Amino acid sequence: MKKVLLYSTICILFCSCKSFWRAVKQIDYILKEDRMDKKTEITYHYGTKFPFVLNGGSIFIPCKMNDTTYFLFYDTGMGNAINEIIPANAKFPKECKKKIKSSIGTPTTRYVAIKKGLKHYDIKSDFFDFKKIVGEVKSVSSDTFMLKCVSENANSNKIFLGLYAFPKRENCMFLNFSDTTVTPLNADDIYDTTGFILVKSKFSRKIEVCLTVDSIEYDFFFDTGFDGFLSLPQYKEYRKCSKVKGKTACTIHKDLQYEKHKKDSDISISGFISIDISGIVIDTLIIQQTNTITMSDLDSIGGSIYYQKSRMPVMGMQFISHFDWIIDRHNKKIYAKKIKDIEDIESYFNHYRVNVFDTTLQISLLPVGKTEYQLFSVIDSVNGEKVNADNICQMKTLLNKKNGFKDNEIVVLPPHREH
Repeated sequence: MKKVLLYSTICILFCSCKSFWRAVKQIDYILKEDRMDKKTEITYHYGTKFPFVLNGGSIFIPCKMNDTTYFLFYDTGMGNAINEIIPANAKFPKECKKKIKSSIGTPTTRYVAIKKGLKHYDIKSDFFDFKKIVGEVKSVSSDTFMLKCVSENANSNKIFLGLYAFPKRENCMFLNFSDTTVTPLNADDIYDTTGFILVKSKFSRKIEVCLTVDSIEYDFFFDTGFDGFLSLPQYKEYRKCSKVKGKTACTIHKDLQYEKHKKDSDISISGFISIDISGIVIDTLIIQQTNTITMSDLDSIGGSIYYQKSRMPVMGMQFISHFDWIIDRHNKKIYAKKIKDIEDIESYFNHYRVNVFDTTLQISLLPVGKTEYQLFSVIDSVNGEKVNADNICQMKTLLNKKNGFKDNEIVVLPPHREH
């Protein structure tokens, strides 16, 4: 009866047959997830510190699955509790239920088409025990190749822990980078905020921390899956509608946000920007060094801001990891404690960078307007040594250091593939 009522409602709301059946499939998917969720058993071990692994600027949680230990990437940018990403050409696991096609928005891409399905997982760590927890398996058509030389922890599994794994809406947690620990707390636990400051924040399906840049306030998405410092949209789009002869006409307008912060020292960079659910993000962004950032009582915070064609302001691990955090989703409060000065991170934003695509070392990032190198050119040798499978990761690290292109002699071949 419940399903019939839902279908009847959709019949009224959707005049398009295609839209109707798409909505029907989506509701079937949600109802299937609800039925699967009834078998889930979740246990949290509250009030005790447990260590996490900080590797390459990312958080990994040691977990056991099928008696094997994996290091699962903790990404608050993922909405579900468990997310499994499989290559575009891979078959979905047999255990996967109710597969559908859908679309998803990302911070850097408006929407991408994905295939997704539901699956039960048994995952155990020091501070939680998930039995038959419902996760999503996702396959994105744009995910055509994988980067190499990422950390071994990141390669160990393509299963991610999202925001709904912890802290739950009724819980809170200490996320400490001073000793790389997580302490889960339930709603009744009393915690000590000595040394912390209350930070203006917002809670919905995601966590947002309010910062000001050049005295303009933004709500930054707290995203442990983003390895940068801060990111702001170059512009904000909004729809303006008016009625003309009884018909509604809408136009898209752009609020040029970057123009409010523009500085003479800003540099435009082009190439491989990041990885998100849509795959490899190739774009042009503006990098700005600034010390005009304020968070609550902390002002004159300095660092590098990305201005890119994203949909929302994002706070990444280079900012997050300089503080200890109390994230109280139950009472909708966030506290932060500065644990170290934010160092000069210009080296991370090297104006020239390389990455390993497939089996070759390629120039993945360079300043706009510079003609000495071509984007995605192949690095043939470094200091007279040929790049090969054994030393390619070492060469990547060497060239991505500050002044890596200036301090080393490199031989470059033309690009040989499209990105």
